[in-house]
Amino acid sequence: LIRNAGIEVALITGRDSPMVSRRAAALGISHLHQGIARKLPVLHQLCEQLDITLDQVAYCGDDMPDLAPIFQAGVGISVPGAPSYIRQHADWVTERPGGHGAVREICDALLQAQGQWDAMLDAYLNDRA
Repeated sequence: LIRNAGIEVALITGRDSPMVSRRAAALGISHLHQGIARKLPVLHQLCEQLDITLDQVAYCGDDMPDLAPIFQAGVGISVPGAPSYIRQHADWVTERPGGHGAVREICDALLQAQGQWDAMLDAYLNDRA
């Protein structure tokens, strides 16, 4: 839904996993960066590539390498299971935990904030999606 709304999606992860590659491909996520220890420089590169500023970024993370991006993004997001020193720097902590609906919660909130939620919901209610 979020990609259909014209919102770019990127994954920046410290892990390097074939499963993540397959999932990103299945979701049509072309901005996949794995094995990244320092995430902020990659985020800066993505912003430059997409011609956006950090103020236009919503970034979600739950660990130390995510701290600078959470702090510097326009909207820094974390999850309830993240350590308190991560959550305290986030603008928003999701209600749902990571792996249990947090990403969906974020996507829905972004669609609502951009005024696209009602049209998307209507398309599904009326079987036009």
